[in-house]
Amino acid sequence: MLIVSFVGWSDSGKTTLIARLVEAFRMRGRRVVTIKRGHGEPRLPADGKDTSRFLAAGAEAAYLLSGGAMLRWQAIPAEPWEAIRGELGEVEVVLLEGMVVPGAPVVEVVRSDGGQGLKLPPAVLAAVVGDRDPEIGVPFVPTADLDGLIDLLEGLHGARGCAQGQR
Repeated sequence: MLIVSFVGWSDSGKTTLIARLVEAFRMRGRRVVTIKRGHGEPRLPADGKDTSRFLAAGAEAAYLLSGGAMLRWQAIPAEPWEAIRGELGEVEVVLLEGMVVPGAPVVEVVRSDGGQGLKLPPAVLAAVVGDRDPEIGVPFVPTADLDGLIDLLEGLHGARGCAQGQR
């Protein structure tokens, strides 16, 4: 399973890049899941509504089925990654936004009009994606080069997978 973390400052283009990568991986026939770390508490339906009442009553999880979609709410441990990973099953690609997990390469997304430097130190980055190369000694891929980015990520995954006896 290819797992990649995308980080960067707010409005750097992380979500747009991930949405484009989902489409590109799907075009290659890959099953993809995205996971985003949000800020603050998740917003459940208003207090007193059914889902909130189920959770308040002590349900381990509450599912909401509506309009051809399913949402699931549940309490999670402080470090939820292993619980999430155990549920991914047959997924081939996991794209993380705003979270770093052990063993997953970290890609920082940058924009030249952002006015801020890198969010993370270069030593933890596998690559930088954006409209300018920050010239920090890690691979740089222009935002428009999705095939180049996918090739880089799959190459990193192959190297890590073979080194760890996985694939």
